[in-house]
Amino acid sequence: MGGKLLRIEFSVAVLWLCLANLTAYDRFELTNAVTMRGVNGPEATHVSGANATRVFVLGHQDAVIKGLTIRDGRVEGVDLEQDSGGGVWFDPDGSGGTLWNCIVRDNYTEQDGGGVYMSGKSEGIWIVRNCLIVGNQAEEFGGGLFVGEYGVVQNCTVIHNDAWWGGGINVWNAIDVMIENNIFYYNTDD
Repeated sequence: MGGKLLRIEFSVAVLWLCLANLTAYDRFELTNAVTMRGVNGPEATHVSGANATRVFVLGHQDAVIKGLTIRDGRVEGVDLEQDSGGGVWFDPDGSGGTLWNCIVRDNYTEQDGGGVYMSGKSEGIWIVRNCLIVGNQAEEFGGGLFVGEYGVVQNCTVIHNDAWWGGGINVWNAIDVMIENNIFYYNTDD
């Protein structure tokens, strides 16, 4: 889906979200060393795509999203890479980023990674840590998460996600992937 976006371009900054609910009618793009953090944690601070847009793009190894609920993102289209990642899309041309202590819920894509899509074309640092990934759907691979080439998924709980293949997670063409100390249950695939 096209549209406007909010591009966060600070040299080094922490952006604290104090709002209880924020609707991202256009996606948030973190392309520099920036941390977007919920003041009172993921239960209190929600960022929604209103079932109209992807919620976040991470495109820098020092970009961090911490302590937010990321929900109701939606991406439709036929481009396998650009139209993946309903909730969070780690830009494959970027150098990585970190999703930490977040809830990623109720996101959708017609392609891969209903909740989170991370796939890099070069060695970068793509990290999902201490997150709850729940209730996401992908029409293709990885309802909860899609991990390709490079990535770390650590200390996460991945539940009630759905996809054609790999309801909870799909790891594709792994070069340097670490899946460690996670809980996967009640995920379905067709």
